[in-house]
Amino acid sequence: ETLDWNKRAPGPKLPSEIIQRTSEKYIEALARLTQP
Repeated sequence: ETLDWNKRAPGPKLPSEIIQRTSEKYIEALARLTQP
């Protein structure tokens, strides 16, 4: 546990770079799973 967060909504804000990289990984995973 490294975040100073009390586990109640709303959660901590994430940097936009983290959101972007995570989105790209999900898009890549979707492409791999749905391509013949």
